[in-house]
Amino acid sequence: MVEEVRALLAESGRTVHRVSLDSRARYGPSNPYVIPHHLYADVRRGEIPHLRQIVALSHLTGICVTRWLSVFGCDPARLAGRPHRDGAE
Repeated sequence: MVEEVRALLAESGRTVHRVSLDSRARYGPSNPYVIPHHLYADVRRGEIPHLRQIVALSHLTGICVTRWLSVFGCDPARLAGRPHRDGAE
């Protein structure tokens, strides 16, 4: 999962350090939207960011929130209340 996070950040031209600093500047140091500078370590331990932090990642990187949700193992269709369809049309 860390490599997928790193790849999305690289796609946006950012590092976890830059996104962490930018989130603090944008939302304030104690805000739940702030991206921790230790994001990779958290992910390695099996922790996933809070939904607010995933939204912040989307805003700060310009990458669609559904892509971030997918990287962290969340099914965007289920969050939206739509039934999951296993490729069936």
